[in-house]
Amino acid sequence: SAPRAKPQLEQRPMLGGKGVAILRSGKGPSGRAALLRYGPTLNHGHLDSLGLLFYGLGRELTYDLGYQLGSAHVQTSWARLTASHNLVVVNAKNQMVTPSPGGDARFYVDAAPVRAFEASDPSCYRSEKVSEYGRAIALVDTGGSSYLVDIFRVTGGEKHDLMWHFSGEQSEIAGADLGPTQDKGSLAGPDIDWGRKLGPAGDLIGCADKPPYWNAPPGNGYGFVFNCRRSTRLSPECRVNWKVGTTGRQDVVLRLLPEAGSELVTARAPGILPEWPQADYAIVRRQGSGLKSVFVSLVEPVDGRSAIRSVRRMDSGNAVCVEVETAAGTDYILSASVPGIVALVNFAKRLASIFEFNAGSGQTRTEIWQAALEAIKVLTGYGEPLAGRLLANCAAAVRSFRLDGA
Repeated sequence: SAPRAKPQLEQRPMLGGKGVAILRSGKGPSGRAALLRYGPTLNHGHLDSLGLLFYGLGRELTYDLGYQLGSAHVQTSWARLTASHNLVVVNAKNQMVTPSPGGDARFYVDAAPVRAFEASDPSCYRSEKVSEYGRAIALVDTGGSSYLVDIFRVTGGEKHDLMWHFSGEQSEIAGADLGPTQDKGSLAGPDIDWGRKLGPAGDLIGCADKPPYWNAPPGNGYGFVFNCRRSTRLSPECRVNWKVGTTGRQDVVLRLLPEAGSELVTARAPGILPEWPQADYAIVRRQGSGLKSVFVSLVEPVDGRSAIRSVRRMDSGNAVCVEVETAAGTDYILSASVPGIVALVNFAKRLASIFEFNAGSGQTRTEIWQAALEAIKVLTGYGEPLAGRLLANCAAAVRSFRLDGA
């Protein structure tokens, strides 16, 4: 008989019942993908609503710690808790202290060269009186690769910690004047140091008398995060590289665009077992009464040379604009507190074409400038302040054309 055909699995970008969204670009070892979880957390689930996984260079890059024996200390005190994931921790507390039904998808778009998704789940931090807890991500193609833009909004609480960790070891940190390594203790304080005491079965050394499912103090996983270094003197762009693979050419490059008053903490934490690799963390911390944060990050898998030349952040009210200059051109990613992302890929050339068209119409420079400003408003849906800044930012493209009436 004829051989049975191999079943073809359909790639679904949205699993609404589970609360999972996937952005994909490319195939095989060179493919890239981002997975964001926003659905309900059930038995044996981790406390990681709006947690992010990112794939590239033929592997998972974000190094989710996974699952060990359910009653082991490393599981109940670290891997299951919010702080071990790539997301924002509020008030150094775990999510879902108060039960949560899960979050909501706000929009999804797949329109190459941009795929984007946004979700919101303030209920996961109902215990901390959080009114906004939302994450927007955009996977943007450039050349033969992609970069991921991550915009995480949190309103409420007094302390916000954006946690990032990836496979491999941190190899370079730029844009932050880091202090000395904290030799004793952990992110939880100088007297708590669980991260160096993980035993071969996943239990903590010296804690054999503790019952199953014991959660080591202070109960938020911060006691597992050690070798902390801190800096409050941050550049507008901070860059952290993780060296991955064995060729010496592959990196994960994290670009952080911090708000005023941010602190960067780098640290290390254990894997799920002592023989597994440890994880290097980059944590952006903000503190204050009635806190409102908008964390902006870019993640790029690099094989050889980065495609990104520079990044810059521009804010106007609730709107955020990220300028990304690549070898292919300049992209602008815009996001506001209302659902939706506007992605203007290689926008400087598009803007230049607007000016070129209007320059041949006999209009004055002022009229041409106003026409371009109105075009940007239409393209982006944003008002005068941010549209004006975006136009001024692209002035180099404007100068490349001779404008009548100057």
